[in-house]
Amino acid sequence: LIIHFKNLFLTVFHKVTEFLQRQTHGVDKHFRTRKE
Repeated sequence: LIIHFKNLFLTVFHKVTEFLQRQTHGVDKHFRTRKE
């Protein structure tokens, strides 16, 4: 049960990290476009 919970947490953490990276990349792109 604990191992399953750990795997679930890692999966959620990975998805959140991926989502945040995508958001940050989008914001960075947006700012770069505005700057030019």
